[in-house]
Amino acid sequence: IPTTDCFKAIDIQAHMITAILGTRAQLIKMAPVILELERRGWNPRIILTGQHKETMNQLLADFSIQTR
Repeated sequence: IPTTDCFKAIDIQAHMITAILGTRAQLIKMAPVILELERRGWNPRIILTGQHKETMNQLLADFSIQTR
C-alpha cells in the first residue's frame, strides 16, 4: 500500500475492510496486506469460511494475525 496524502485524509472510523478467506493460499496471499493495514492503524475484519480450520488457525498464528 503506497504512502500518500490521500490515506491520511481518510477517516478510519468511517471505513471498514473485510477479508473473506477460505483457503490456505488465500490467507498466505492476504497476510502481508492484513499486516500492513494493521500497522497503519486500520482494523480489518477477517472472516474465515471454515475450510481447513486447523491449517488456517496455524497460519494465523504463524503470521501473528489476531481474529476478533
